Amino acid sequence: MLHNGAIATMDARNTIARSVVIRGDRVAAVGTARGIPPHDACATVVDLRGRTVVPGLIDSHDHIVQLSLRPGHVTGRNSAGEVIEPADQLLTRTEALRMYTANQGWFTHDEKDLGSIEAGKLADLVVLSDDVLDPRKVPDAAIKRVHSVTTIVGGKVVYDAARPGGS
Repeated sequence: MLHNGAIATMDARNTIARSVVIRGDRVAAVGTARGIPPHDACATVVDLRGRTVVPGLIDSHDHIVQLSLRPGHVTGRNSAGEVIEPADQLLTRTEALRMYTANQGWFTHDEKDLGSIEAGKLADLVVLSDDVLDPRKVPDAAIKRVHSVTTIVGGKVVYDAARPGGS
């Protein structure tokens, strides 16, 4: 069970939840209230300490690149920092994230299981180092430094930066 974070569910309402309960390989519940939601007594409880959680990214052979370096996405700049897209053609950070989560779930016909953090869906989540959705906390130039600190696939931690070797 993860709590005390900003969980970008990527559901139809773009809900930012505070907690998520995982049972087995699935999301059992998503909570928007502060505090620790009801959970199994033997569950591992992880305090996110305000970190951002996003659905696992889905690579439909689209060759995912960092959001700040993809022309026309968020910054409108190429890897050299040159402006290549006008401001009125840029996506918001939430729109760009949705392209690689909820929209890709639809594209691969897996939207019932993947692409958003909702009860009943696979527990595929990424805990990010910084709040990439808030430009006050992560300016455009810093997006490329945001990284995963924990990756959960099918309810199991497959990467944890705090562990030696990451796993």
